[in-house]
Parts: sequence; C-alpha cells; structure tokens
Amino acid sequence: MKFQSVILFLATVFFFYSCEKEYSVENGGAATGGGTVGGNAIYTLDGGTGACTNAAVSGTYTAGTILSAANTITLQVEVDSIGTYIMSSSSANGIVFNGAGAFTAVGSQTITLTGTGTPTDAGTFTFTLGTSGCSFSVTVAGSTNGAAVFSLGGSPAACTGFSVAGTYTAGSALVAGNTVVFNVDVSSAGSYAITTDAVNGITFSTSGNFTSTGSQTVTLQGAGTPAADGDFTYTVTSGTNTCTFTVTTVAASPAAAGTLDCTSATQAGTYTQGNALNSSNTISIPVNVTTAGSYSIAVAAVNGVTFSGSGTLSAGAQSIVLTGNGTPLASGNNSFSVNFGTSNCDFTIPFLPGTLPSTDYFRCKINGVTKTFNVDLVADPSELFSGVNTVAISGIPAAGSSEYLDITVNSLAPIAPNTYPHGFGLIFSTSYNRDENNMGWQPSSNSSPAFSVIVTSKTATRIVGTFSGQYIDFNGTGTNTKQITDGEFSVPIP
Repeated sequence: MKFQSVILFLATVFFFYSCEKEYSVENGGAATGGGTVGGNAIYTLDGGTGACTNAAVSGTYTAGTILSAANTITLQVEVDSIGTYIMSSSSANGIVFNGAGAFTAVGSQTITLTGTGTPTDAGTFTFTLGTSGCSFSVTVAGSTNGAAVFSLGGSPAACTGFSVAGTYTAGSALVAGNTVVFNVDVSSAGSYAITTDAVNGITFSTSGNFTSTGSQTVTLQGAGTPAADGDFTYTVTSGTNTCTFTVTTVAASPAAAGTLDCTSATQAGTYTQGNALNSSNTISIPVNVTTAGSYSIAVAAVNGVTFSGSGTLSAGAQSIVLTGNGTPLASGNNSFSVNFGTSNCDFTIPFLPGTLPSTDYFRCKINGVTKTFNVDLVADPSELFSGVNTVAISGIPAAGSSEYLDITVNSLAPIAPNTYPHGFGLIFSTSYNRDENNMGWQPSSNSSPAFSVIVTSKTATRIVGTFSGQYIDFNGTGTNTKQITDGEFSVPIP
C-alpha cells in the first residue's frame, strides 16, 4: 500500500524541482508593488489599491505552525508588457507571501505567491502587495496543541442553544442519556474542559478539542444522583464567562414492578472489539409491568461494556430500552444480567473480533459515513529516500478486504507535531484510497478543501494525529470527489 504514496512522492519531487529551476532562471530585480517589476514586465493588480479581485487563499494557517508550500495566495493581474517579475506582500503576524517568475504573454494572467514564516496569533490579518497594491486577508486558527479560547453563548445570562436530554428523577442515578447541549463561540482552537458546579447531587462536564473557530455546540454529560425534585440552576464557567441553565428533576414515583423477558430481547448497533459504543448500541427487553412506576437500571460491566436506562412505566406489556456504553475489550459472546425489582434475566451480546486494543485506530468519515481501517493497521517508519523521514500509516476495513487507506507524512527534519499539507516542501503528506470498487482516489492540488495531516503527538513508539480534505477519483485526476472529515489515527510504530 505504501507503493501508491511512493509514486505520488516521486511525482511531487519532480514537480518541485521543475518549478524551482524555472523560478531560478527567470527571477528578476526588486519589486515595486505594481507596474514595472524586474526586467520589462508591466502589469496591474486586479483590484487596484482595494481588495484583490478573486484572490484565493489555500492551505491551513494555525498559530505556532510553520507555513509550507501549500500556503499560497492566487491573484489576477493584467499584463501590458511581458518580462520578469518579483512580488512580495507586507508582513503581518509573522508571515509574508512572495512570488517570482516571468510573464510570456500580455492580458489577464494568474500568479501564485507562497507564504513563509510562522503565524504567532490567531485571528484575521491583512496583507498588502508592494507599496500601493491591492490587499487580501488570511484567517489564522488557534493552536490545537494548547488550550482553546472560547466564550459561552448567552454569557452572563442563560446559556443559548440550551437543550436537556434524559429523565431526571429524585433518587435515581443519572445514565448516559442525561446530557445538556449549549452554544459556544470559539476564537482560538485547542483543548477544552468544561464543568458545572454541583447542585442537587449532580454535575455536568465534558472535555475535548475544538479544531476550528466560530459558533459550535458542546454536549455536557451528567453524573450523580438527584437528591430532591424541583427546578435547579447550574452555572457553567469558562474564564470570566458564565452562563446558566435549568434542569427539572421530578419526584420519585413508586418503583415499577413486573417480569422481564430476556429471551425475546433485541439488540441494535454493531459491537466490535476495540470500537467504542454509542447511542445506536441498545438492547430492547420486553417487560410485563404489574405495578406502574419509575425504574432505573444499570447493568454491571462485562467486557468493558455497560447498559443503562431509566424512566417511568405504565401497567401492561411494553419494552425497556437500555443504551450501551464503553469499549469492548475482547471478541466473543458475553452475558449481561439485568435486575428489575425482583425480576432478573440474562441477555447475550456477540462481540465481533477486532485486531487492535482501544488505543489503536485509523478512521474517518467519507461523505459523512464513518469508516474504520483498523485491520492490518501499521505505521511504517522506513525512509522513502536517503534523508527523507517518513511514517506511512495504512489499514483495511475488514480481513481480506481489497479496500484500503494509507497516509504518509514526510519531512526533511525528524517528524514532529506539525501540519503536513498535501503536496511537496520541507514537510508534506501524501494519501491514497482504494474503494470497494477498486477505484483509486487521491488528494490533488485542486482538492477543495485542501487535504492535510496534523500530527499531534509523535514518539519513538506511536504517532497520533488527524486528517481531512477532498479526494478525487482516477488517482486525483478525475472529476468525482469525496470529502474526508473527522479523520484521526493513533498507531504504534514498530
């Protein structure tokens, strides 16, 4: 599978050195920001002294991450006289854009400037070409390796986008379905941890990483046992920002009683060793309720997995739905015991085999559908060429599958946490996907959004990171596309 990345690597190296030679031959004198530049070229920047017309910014810009050859700005110019040119932008936030070459024809032309340097801060920054040229803006995201900067929606009053899920009953422990969702506005991406104060015996909390800026939602997980019924207000705090939300806890009704029937239980969702369960993993158990009332069931953990549910039941035949939580530790059939008052029974869940522990994964969403490539997963650290450091990650979705995905990060320096854009340069990445129809897909220079890999952690024994971008069929030369989102990997290095 690494062969595909080698082919792409050879192609990009050839392209890189071809472009480098063309630039070195044709560079001219100093730029003046429009008009005569270098030799005899005379041109006008589209946009005059205002915003550059049809300026297109490419690449990922993250505070603290050095720019690469993928960080470019494409501009339109009107050439009146052919000749060489050199063009530079103003410097802002630690970065600058430069370009050089030759116009061989008059009329409308497109030029590309490449960014260099390391952005120091998150935000939107304006760059001006020359002393009196047009301007363009670049938005820099916050570092994903540090703490996120965000404000709470609705601060300092009620949290906006507030939504409560689950049933809250006095005396009944909260379960996985007890959550609260509300809005945040992220100004700098990075890690976050949010916790409310403890009120009426319960708290809400969450943690993770914001990978982009702007308005988003977060989901807090409830924990604890409500002590009393009533309306209770919880305060969320982030720095100097606070917002509040209210949860209504109902009074405990008499405990429901009846008889469970596990022999007719039905399961939903897929259960695979090493893959965390989610809200789709449920077990529905018929019950004949003889005494109406409330229930709260928490099944003891088996094989790293639990099931739970709570609510109120009326008298008669119905079903109790329990939701799974946790990560299966092994494959095979496992039995779970359910207690409902004095009634108890057992149900069995067959766990499919997985080849990896839960700390090893290679997965993404392809056009919104989650796909895992955890079988035959490997991170190959062997060099492509002398002096080029490489880690090639590859895997398949199931044993014997012809479908696979590989991602290769390359660097002239030792591979370390950084952004590895698709293409070429001092640091870059390549990728290849063969689908179930044996069609080859790759990122290309036309991918929108551009493909990139972010290595978040690299040790001698493990590489961890994320990836996203657009793939194009016919090995990157076709017209059909598919979007790769939420890509992530954590793979041991032999």
